[in-house]
Amino acid sequence: EVARGNFEDTGPDRDWGDRNEALLALQRLFDEAARIEENDDEAMFDAEAWRALRLPLQQCLRDPRSHLVREACGLLAKIAHACNDERGLPKQWVSRDGGRPCLRD
Repeated sequence: EVARGNFEDTGPDRDWGDRNEALLALQRLFDEAARIEENDDEAMFDAEAWRALRLPLQQCLRDPRSHLVREACGLLAKIAHACNDERGLPKQWVSRDGGRPCLRD
């Protein structure tokens, strides 16, 4: 939810700088998630989180500004790294589905 306010409203009039800052904030969030040790807590990211990210990420990936596309691709890589172990199996304490709903869309 750190960047949800700036990231969700990605209409044509939205300042690209706000979207870029939101992408960077989300990258930092997933960097932190990647460092979390295994625990029995509830998963940090669930289907609702992926639904909130899906459309704004798709819009950033289609943006004509290459910088936003690069940052969105970087975020997808960080999501994959944070949510899955080195064998590609989901880290259950980060995301039970390994972030696949977000990554496949």
